[in-house]
Amino acid sequence: MDKKPPMKTGKPRPMRSEEDRDPCGDALFRGKTVIFAINDLEFFLSHRLALGVEGVRRGARVKLIAPYSEGRALLEARGITWIPWDVDRWSANPWEELAAVRTLTMLYRRERPDLVHHVTIKPVIYGSIAARMAGVPAVVNAVPGRGLVFSSTGIRAGIRRRLVEGLYRLALRHPHQITIFQNRGDLEFFVERGIIPADACRLISGSGVDPEVFQAHPLPDGVPVVLFPARLLWAKGIRELVEAARMLRRERVAFRLVVVGPVIESNPDGVPEHQVRAWENEGILEYWGFRTDMPEVLRQAHVVCLPSYGEGIPKALIEAHACARPVVASDIPGCRELVVPGYTGLLVPPRDPQALAAALRSLLADRSLMETWGANARRHMLEGGYTLESVVDQTFDVYASLLSEGAGTRRRSPPAR
Repeated sequence: MDKKPPMKTGKPRPMRSEEDRDPCGDALFRGKTVIFAINDLEFFLSHRLALGVEGVRRGARVKLIAPYSEGRALLEARGITWIPWDVDRWSANPWEELAAVRTLTMLYRRERPDLVHHVTIKPVIYGSIAARMAGVPAVVNAVPGRGLVFSSTGIRAGIRRRLVEGLYRLALRHPHQITIFQNRGDLEFFVERGIIPADACRLISGSGVDPEVFQAHPLPDGVPVVLFPARLLWAKGIRELVEAARMLRRERVAFRLVVVGPVIESNPDGVPEHQVRAWENEGILEYWGFRTDMPEVLRQAHVVCLPSYGEGIPKALIEAHACARPVVASDIPGCRELVVPGYTGLLVPPRDPQALAAALRSLLADRSLMETWGANARRHMLEGGYTLESVVDQTFDVYASLLSEGAGTRRRSPPAR
């Protein structure tokens, strides 16, 4: 018997037409300057673009501060102004990092935003410090997951983790600030460690997926396809997935392992391309590279697998749910928020290839189970607040609360001359 998903607080919002939207809510944003700051423009395009587009629709002046990328043209076509920011995601050079904070402070003083929204660790820390120095009246921080900093082990990782925690405590002190978390585990971690007070936190489940773009399709015929849709990072669990695949191959289980995602060798945790090609030559997996047509990729899959070490709520798994595909994922915060074991998929301990192989084996042997859990996954995604519209609406509610609260707040610093 299928297990039912746990009850969630609040009800999902109904889909609203353009005519249904609140004109008074739009008036709050009209003429305001809203700035997003992020250290990866491509990540903004894939996970936060809808927020920027909605801000433009509501009459705000929307700008993005980010390093250069070819995606700049797409931003400008949507009415979003790009402002360059020279920040390296992986740099630990203290002089470069101080320069990044100083530059961001100068940009905030020049642009005089009414609200800034920071995404990922460096923009959250550096941006919050810069916002206080520049007198920005309202700050939103998005913590999409604890990341490699908190999932790594060892002495050096522990030192770095304590440093980052201290920087978070220093940064998250703006008087008109809300930090958005994607799962309750991360929220409670930050609150319990005294990094941020509970009343300055909000829980919004992921970055949202459009169910009209990611539609449900019947499972394809042929040998079952296990899809790994993620950046090629060790922390995504690809080492364990390859080992699990070897176990299943030895047992002569019929399946194809397809890997879709970019190789990022500039990332310290990146899997080298030669290693991916070696696995491909071994016959363990098929590497399809980076794809932008994920609805079509998911249409060819039977099971989606993400044995990651740490996540916020992985957008790839929400997309899998939207496309009615069962999932196998790590039993960690983020995946645990989305996947309902025995109803939409299975959860396994992280870093455990034996458990991963067992979970995949049970699903691959039962097509009817894959179909049932896939249908459940689609339903769970639609009803659980994971749609793009729901996430955008919840985020703009956060913006509205800060803008209303700080309507009379004056900037403490004058604009740069």
